[in-house]
Amino acid sequence: MAQWDADLFGFLNEKDLPNCLVDGWICGACSSVVQRATAEGKKDPEPLDWILGLCCVPCSLWYTRQQVEKKYGIHSDPIVDAVLVLFCGPCTVQQQIHEMSKKGDKPCQFLMSTDSNQYVKF
Repeated sequence: MAQWDADLFGFLNEKDLPNCLVDGWICGACSSVVQRATAEGKKDPEPLDWILGLCCVPCSLWYTRQQVEKKYGIHSDPIVDAVLVLFCGPCTVQQQIHEMSKKGDKPCQFLMSTDSNQYVKF
């Protein structure tokens, strides 16, 4: 089983901080819904994904993390994931964005370039 390539707090550098604030802290729940759809092989989230994802954000963040780990074969403890989501949900969202980008997926729609899986530069 693999480990996370992206560090949980790796986004705390000057280059990624503006993206982190938007995708992780301001729009984390929406980013998580898009990540889960991507991890499940869907082109876009379905209406039910949005409803469930926004009604119980901690549950959605945890389930999304489980799906991302399953897709990439990342070994993790579900209880540790629950603690991480509860105490730093935006950190987990951002870690997943970086992990999925490294693997060639487009993990969110907000600040990602349409030409590649890279963030739009400010």
